Amino acid sequence: MPIITLYGAKGGTGRTTTAASLARGMSKLGRYVTLVETDDANDPLARWRNAFDQSLLTVGSLDYRSASTPDEIDLAMRYALPTDQHVTIFDTSHQISAARSYAFELADLVLMPFTGFLDASIGISKASSQLSKSKHLMALPVGELEELSHQVAKWIPLVKPALPRDDRLILFSDEERTLDREMADADCTRYEDADTLANCLIELGINACPFVPMAGLPPIKRQPAPALRTDTANLEVSA
Repeated sequence: MPIITLYGAKGGTGRTTTAASLARGMSKLGRYVTLVETDDANDPLARWRNAFDQSLLTVGSLDYRSASTPDEIDLAMRYALPTDQHVTIFDTSHQISAARSYAFELADLVLMPFTGFLDASIGISKASSQLSKSKHLMALPVGELEELSHQVAKWIPLVKPALPRDDRLILFSDEERTLDREMADADCTRYEDADTLANCLIELGINACPFVPMAGLPPIKRQPAPALRTDTANLEVSA
C-alpha cells in the first residue's frame, strides 16, 4: 500500500492543493485513495471531501480520515486495504508534531511542493533536521518555475509533471467545480495525447505513486536526496 506524505517547512506551499490533486488523479486511475489530515487546527480536506460528488467516480474511491496523534494514525491505517491499489496521502502542517513525524516515518514517498523561492529554500534547509536520511524525498513545482526547479533539483529530485497554476485547482472556488467533471470525462488510455489539466493530474498520479514490490520482496533502496545528506543545504539563487 503506497503511502505519500506531504512535507513543507512553512505555510502556503501548496500541500493541501497537491493532496487533493493527487487524490483526483489517482482516483481516476482506479486507486482507492484515503486522505489523512494530521493538523487538528484545520480541516480543508475534510470540507473538500464532503463536497466532492462521489457519483463522478466510476472507478476507485475517495475516503477521508483525521488523525492528530500517532495512535489516531494507526487507527486510520486499519481501514486501509492491504493492496497496491490503495494509496494513503497524509497532508501535514509545517509545524513539528508527533503525528507529522510519524506520517513521515510511514511514508514510501515524502513530497515537497513549492510555489516559490522561500518555500523551496526553507524546505531544503530544514529537510535534514525534520526527515530521516533514509526517506524517499521528491519535490513538486507548483507553477511555471523552470529556473527555480533546476536549482531545487540539485538538492531534491523532482516529480513531473509540475502542478500548473490554474484557478480550477483552488479548493472551493467556482472554477474548481468544473474540474471534477473534466476528470470524470478524461480518457486514461490517451492522457498523454492531450495537454489538459485533467491529463496532467492523471500523469502526476502515476509518477508520484512509488513502486511497491510484490509481497515478500524487500523495498527498493533509493539514494537519499542530497538535501537529506547535509546539514547545510542551501538554495543559492536570489529571491
